[in-house]
Amino acid sequence: MSVARIVLLMLCVTLISVMWTGQAAARKIPGASSYERGQTKLAATFRVGLAGGTFTVKGTPMDGLVVSVPPNAWEALERRGSRERLRQVELSLSYDDGKVVQNGRVNEGGPYAIVFDAHPVVDGQVAAHALNEFSAPISFTVPSARANALAVPFYVNDEASLEGCQLVRKDPGHFVFDTFHPGLYVWVWALLP
Repeated sequence: MSVARIVLLMLCVTLISVMWTGQAAARKIPGASSYERGQTKLAATFRVGLAGGTFTVKGTPMDGLVVSVPPNAWEALERRGSRERLRQVELSLSYDDGKVVQNGRVNEGGPYAIVFDAHPVVDGQVAAHALNEFSAPISFTVPSARANALAVPFYVNDEASLEGCQLVRKDPGHFVFDTFHPGLYVWVWALLP
């Protein structure tokens, strides 16, 4: 791929991200993009230690989704004065069949939204309170059969508005994005030139 095409592609992603989220969503201007939740179903849970790890979801609509947790992903949280020593965290991954809406129209996105939660494990028991951030990025590798389109990932905030996420890589058959916090994640497709 030529440098000019890469620059054009990056510019397109930036413009789409601004167009979809931008200040319009923050100010609740009519027509801003939002997410309407559907039914949420648990797909998998994983316990992750300080060494991190890579986990693959199987046997659900999220089949083939890979979650990569780097070593010490919550180390900085512990140093800031957490009451318990965070040696293990339980990650839960669910899928939601809702839809992305812009200007009153449903936009074609992924076949599901990712609902990602993280809870400390203390003395072998999952704590009731959830973690709300990580000190290192958690990566999601999402299977995709669309070769002529670029996935543009978004975090869905508490007001159901979309906030752009960092698309790390698009390879044949999948794309990768990172996050520093649990939450609800969706993506829409931008057609490539």
